[in-house]
Parts: sequence; structure tokens; C-alpha cells
Amino acid sequence: MQPRIDMVVSDPATGKPRRRVEYSGTVWLGGRPQVTGRMIINSGQWIKDLPPFFLPDSLPYKRDAVADGAVAVTVAIQSAPDHVTVHDARAAFGDDPGVPGRCWVQLAIAASGRGPLGISYRAVAITSPDAVDGA
Repeated sequence: MQPRIDMVVSDPATGKPRRRVEYSGTVWLGGRPQVTGRMIINSGQWIKDLPPFFLPDSLPYKRDAVADGAVAVTVAIQSAPDHVTVHDARAAFGDDPGVPGRCWVQLAIAASGRGPLGISYRAVAITSPDAVDGA
């Protein structure tokens, strides 16, 4: 996980301030490969479409304050023992199951291949400056 970049920027269309938060890191599907000396031991487990997950470094957002917000994501295969295909990747504000009115940046990746898979992500959230819960 890289440091989170959190800044206030100006919307070029309106000139109003917007909060821009950039998240980046690596998610491992099927565990991490075991490295022993010069050998890498892979599980060989077949991976297909993981359930959506909250980014580990996501800030908490107020659900009612992200209505005019947006999240964009890019992903890339960072490590894989064999042929892997990323079919789709989407990011959104996902509701917190334990706290009504709170949400987090959530990522869903549709991929298939033999694991373990290391997938790097970069997600950017644009919201109103007061959208972060507790900030």
C-alpha cells in the first residue's frame, strides 16, 4: 500500500473546490506466493471474480455527501504464475454495513487465472471538500 494522496483541487468547470483522494496498492488473490531461496511456490488455485472489497486505506465518507462524487479506478496484473485476464474493474462508494450513512471506496475486480494473483490498483475519488466523515 502506497501513501494516500489527499488534496483539495479546483473544479475546472465550476471553479468550486473539490476533494481529490488517490488510493494505490496491491491486492493478492489466492494468498501470496511463497518465496524460498530462488524458488517461488504458487498455489495453483483457480481464481475467478473476487467479491467487492473496501480499499484498506479508504477514508470514511458521508453517504449523503458523495451523491455528486465520482470514483475512477485502474488495475493491472502485478504478479501471476500463468495466463490471467482482468475482465473488468469498478470502484464505487460502498455502504458501511455497520454504520448507517457512512460509506467507503469499494473495488470489484472480475478476473480469472491461476493464483496467487497480485493486482495493483489506483483509485481516485472526487467529492465535495466536506464529504469525509470526521474530517
